[in-house]
Amino acid sequence: MKKFFMLLAAMFCLVTTNAQSISEQMATIDKLCVKLGKAIEKAPKPCGVGDVDTYVEACKVAGVGAVGTAGQLQDLYKRQIGETVDGVTDVTVKKPSLEDWVNLGAAIATQTAGAAKAGEAAADAAKAVKDAPKMKAIGMAKSVKWSGDILPVAGEALAEQAKAVNSIIETLKSGGNL
Repeated sequence: MKKFFMLLAAMFCLVTTNAQSISEQMATIDKLCVKLGKAIEKAPKPCGVGDVDTYVEACKVAGVGAVGTAGQLQDLYKRQIGETVDGVTDVTVKKPSLEDWVNLGAAIATQTAGAAKAGEAAADAAKAVKDAPKMKAIGMAKSVKWSGDILPVAGEALAEQAKAVNSIIETLKSGGNL
């Protein structure tokens, strides 16, 4: 009996510690998404050069995707912990299943692969700027700089999301809390 209570106390401490770290990750994700949202609003218009426009669009898509999966993560997390709205619990909301979490993890992995492909397009965009006439290169360089600034933020947001989802999946698997 004593071992049972010790095990129960240890599991409670593990879940509490994990919940705190996930809450911190959620706060970090929120900050990154606000930063991404502001950057996406200031996205440059197409300049007419294929390599530069492709790179800019890929970076924009990575940012929008990171914000989108963050919204899904927040929704699933709120449902998982049973967050209330104005102190009222909505009993019609069901907890997400392990499959829901795994699907979100797969979506985040897809977004991360897309962000990596966008990073690969950077070299072609930089070459296009270098080869362009000076006056046109200035505008193109601003677009490439914007893309170079947003891509690491999107990557960081996706990495934090992946860590949070992995922590939640591990907690669900270890606690048999399905």
